[in-house]
Amino acid sequence: MSKWFKFFLSLAIGLAVFLFIIFRAGFEAVKSAFSLFFSLPGLIFIGFSGLFVLIGIFKWQLILRAQGEKFRFRELAPLWLMGFSISYLSPFAVFGGEVFRIYFTKKKFPQIKWKKAMSSVAIDKILDATVFFGFLIIGMLVFAFYGRFPTSFEGIIMAACAGAFFFLLGLFYFRRWQKKSALEWLLNRFGVKKENVSNGNIFEAEEEVFHFFSAGRKMFWQAVFLTTLRYLMLVGKTIFLIFFLVGAFAPLKALAVFGFATLASLTPFPATLGALEISQGLAFSILGLGFNTGAVFSMVYRGAQLLVVLFGLIFVIKFGALFLENKILKKFGS
Repeated sequence: MSKWFKFFLSLAIGLAVFLFIIFRAGFEAVKSAFSLFFSLPGLIFIGFSGLFVLIGIFKWQLILRAQGEKFRFRELAPLWLMGFSISYLSPFAVFGGEVFRIYFTKKKFPQIKWKKAMSSVAIDKILDATVFFGFLIIGMLVFAFYGRFPTSFEGIIMAACAGAFFFLLGLFYFRRWQKKSALEWLLNRFGVKKENVSNGNIFEAEEEVFHFFSAGRKMFWQAVFLTTLRYLMLVGKTIFLIFFLVGAFAPLKALAVFGFATLASLTPFPATLGALEISQGLAFSILGLGFNTGAVFSMVYRGAQLLVVLFGLIFVIKFGALFLENKILKKFGS
């Protein structure tokens, strides 16, 4: 089964679920989502998304500076946005664009070593995953407080995906504590020896990652603070949006809703299509906020994400055109 077939299959499934949720919610829910998105609260909600992006870029800049690489904010912004956009449109939205971010970082800054380009992005994602799972656990505890965790087929899929990623995160920290390679352990499970891997940059990058994750490093704690601040901001915008949807201040319920919204990104659907909608429908129903309210929430939430993705895609097209132009010039110039 080819990768493209898998991609379009997951896209078709996600689209089918998305349309099912939209039809179930009805035209009034779609109308409410559009009205809210283009109102003052909607603009404030979009502003939260902008701050989320700014802090994310600044955090990556900090990580690179800790590795001895000094780049300006405006130089890194297009690369971060490209990675975010490609990730969002890929299955398992939290990881898809990171390879492209590494590749274009090396292309834009030839002086940076591959191991530092790879390790800076890996550190960024590991920090995100660590804080994310902290908020996810809190969200699940809230669900337990309100009665139950979703036991539907979709809820089980999301829980299984989260469990797989949690295992990988736990493996990283355990091997870091042992001061042994996590990559080597994984390769050995698949019968691949370290010496048979042609590209040694990945093991050098892993050493850079291990070096950064040291409790004695000031920049490590600064990066942890920025990561936590980003997620607190996401929770804050969730609280804000729920307030305007239901007219009540519900921080605990917002934590659960946020956990499920981010959990949807771990499912194998491009742009979390369908997964976000059904996760919010389930979450809002269980929390007593109403299925249709969850559908409206997911549409507004997705709309703000798509605005960020649009900016990223502009840079993807720009960098892709420059890359193609250089390839053509090299071919005819040789």
